[in-house]
Amino acid sequence: MGNGASSKTEVNILHGAQLGDDTPNGNSSYQAKMIKCAEENAALQGEMEVLKTDNKFLLQLLEKNGIDVDKERKKASKIKVPDLAWGLKNLVISVEGDTVIFDDDDLADDDEEGIILYSKPIDEVKYFEIKLLDTMGLAIALAPKSYPINERPGLRAPSIAWHESGEIYRGNAKLATNIEGITSFGKLDVLGAGKLNGKYFFTYNGVFQGFFEWQNPAIKDKSSGSSLPKLFPCIGMWEKGSVSVNMGQTPYLFDPQSISAIDLVWAKKDVIITYEGDSISFDDDGLADEDEEGGIMYSKTISEVHYFEITIEKEMGSLAVGLTNKNYSPKLRPGWESSQIAWQSDSAKIFRQSNSDNIVELEKLGKINISTHKNQKCTIGCGYSADIRKDSIYYTKDGEFCGWVACSEIPEFSKDPVKLYPTIAMWGSCFSLSVNMGQKDFVFDSTSLQSHK
Repeated sequence: MGNGASSKTEVNILHGAQLGDDTPNGNSSYQAKMIKCAEENAALQGEMEVLKTDNKFLLQLLEKNGIDVDKERKKASKIKVPDLAWGLKNLVISVEGDTVIFDDDDLADDDEEGIILYSKPIDEVKYFEIKLLDTMGLAIALAPKSYPINERPGLRAPSIAWHESGEIYRGNAKLATNIEGITSFGKLDVLGAGKLNGKYFFTYNGVFQGFFEWQNPAIKDKSSGSSLPKLFPCIGMWEKGSVSVNMGQTPYLFDPQSISAIDLVWAKKDVIITYEGDSISFDDDGLADEDEEGGIMYSKTISEVHYFEITIEKEMGSLAVGLTNKNYSPKLRPGWESSQIAWQSDSAKIFRQSNSDNIVELEKLGKINISTHKNQKCTIGCGYSADIRKDSIYYTKDGEFCGWVACSEIPEFSKDPVKLYPTIAMWGSCFSLSVNMGQKDFVFDSTSLQSHK
């Protein structure tokens, strides 16, 4: 990808690329395009970062084209970035209004590729959409200003990108996630990307496709108390074509405000359990078996969700909260079979791997009695962080960290990703609770997890 002569001579502002020995001297069209790219990068930079470069070749291009670098540097602080203003971009990409165009016809390297970054970070923009005006090779992405402008986004940290192949890359070229049912993009498709509560999400033709987080353990988000640089709306392109871009100047196809109302997708449940939106209910009235119990398992793994919470609103029975594999039977409470771990409220114990010797207690978690609990509600959280402890999960209660539970005996924890699913079970008379898989703010502050290593 992009290993030809033109890549080596790329005007890579942030990486200080030098003029290569194999520059296509005499290719006036190529040189003209290089100069135009330098001009556009200079003009588009709100902070005029291009003028801070020590790249001698770039400075020569600027000066040769009549740009007084010293003068422009003095003016940099006075420049105001317009509402739809782009930051750095590759020379094969041009902009006309809200249309971004990729055209490498004048280049010798047929494998040329590049990115264009918006001038405002996703934390300010919140969400953006692109509409494909042609069927082409591209990616909708989020990337930092330091990302190479001649590489596809998502293949190196820190960046996250959804490629036209249907794969989502999160800072690692070897680790990709597929969204079921979407294997390619076509002409007039509308793709969206945004950030909510520290999680990144994508949309496809107005439909929410889920939240996605980092797979690379060396990279963490600032929302988790890390040093990850700000990420900016980004488009990667490697085939001729164009897209129109919406940064909010016109109504979106997808309403970002609707995320909190999106129904959670459950993989399996017992007939005794009902749900609507984020609410789950259990009621065994009318059943002959007073010891009836039932469970419900989420459709995404803990490696995808990372953390979830349940808030108990009505308690006349007991419940279990934990993780199970795809073979889980929703007629049973989790923790009593292999490849399962779950905290059970009636005993205040955590059961692991169907082994009586693998029972542990977390003092801070304890038992639950809603009738005597503050506000008559209680929130229990369960999470997994491969960055901190690859073989453990943790529990929280009402926003307080309760402790780690080792899971090395469970086979799934020896693999990456961990294919265990958030699971809740209830038994007794009746129960009602709400579930948060990240569609709204958690009670537990995830930025504090680093302090509990």
